[in-house]
Amino acid sequence: MKKVLFWTIFVLVIVFSQSIDPSILEDTQLITALGLDYVDEQMVKGTATAPLYPPGQDPKPIPVHFTATARTPQIAVQEFQRESQRPLRVGRMEVYLFSKELAKHGIRKVMDPAERSPQLGRDLQVALVDGSAEKMLVSSYRNGEMPSSYIMDLLEKNVKTLAPSTELHNLMNQLDGFGQDPFLPILEQTEEHIRFTGLAIFKDDQYIDELSFRESYLFRVLFERSTRGYYEVSYKGHYVALMNVASKPDYQFNGPQERPRLTIQLSVEGRLSDAAGLHLDNHGEIKELEQAWAREIKKKTERLTKHFQELGADPLAIGSKARSHYRSFNEAKWEGTYPTIPIEVRVDTTIQNTGLTR
Repeated sequence: MKKVLFWTIFVLVIVFSQSIDPSILEDTQLITALGLDYVDEQMVKGTATAPLYPPGQDPKPIPVHFTATARTPQIAVQEFQRESQRPLRVGRMEVYLFSKELAKHGIRKVMDPAERSPQLGRDLQVALVDGSAEKMLVSSYRNGEMPSSYIMDLLEKNVKTLAPSTELHNLMNQLDGFGQDPFLPILEQTEEHIRFTGLAIFKDDQYIDELSFRESYLFRVLFERSTRGYYEVSYKGHYVALMNVASKPDYQFNGPQERPRLTIQLSVEGRLSDAAGLHLDNHGEIKELEQAWAREIKKKTERLTKHFQELGADPLAIGSKARSHYRSFNEAKWEGTYPTIPIEVRVDTTIQNTGLTR
């Protein structure tokens, strides 16, 4: 039995060692970020960052960039090969960027290669650039990081606390699925930094509108469960900062499919973080603040849902939820029904330990 096991492992080691492509080791250059800018209806300008690691122990990467104009991202990468001293690979790509101008003309064409490529991870981060994707990727920043690492950390560790996740697999599901439209984070380049400014809203594959930084947090509360973020509430002439401890949306449809009504029940728990100038040390004061918080969330979230209906865009995937709720759902009629359905947001707020003392 031991001999059989030994020879089985031996054969597997030989087979897998023969199948390893030696080009993925020291002799390759890995593209870590790709940005696309609009040129015209047929052409895009692609910019890639592919850091070069010199020999030695723990070498500091040398920033290397490639730029080419082509009809598709695939051909742009092929053009990059003409200038690279090593074979380029996309298997470690972390970030995929589009300029706003390109997104206005539709992103499905440039997303198709990413969807088909087995080399790209489904957790690839996708974002929109307010300005030039090329400039964002070739610039140097005060923190000294490679642009791809900087953007990846920004999206994965910070923006996720402010807006829903926008990895490649989520975007493709939104593009290909029924009753849901895509949304993407918007990044802006300042003199020394890159910052998140809000969410881009799409109709099918075209960028049509955007939410501000503050609206993006409200959108997340409507879209999914959340345990992070802060909310500022106006209360008795002061502004109170509340930390989101937990929030949960529940979508409830009523009425027939031809005339549906939607209620979004939001349960939000928070903790007081800053209430300068206020003494919130009794139950009655806390209840008043909870009610003020609930009214403000209701007002602003209902304004958001109404705005989406007016745009004819469905980033909250209400159509997908309706199809799951109603039997024999009529997809063909939904596009005409969606903008007219009454949507009410009911908010239940709870403020936990105030964390404040006199």
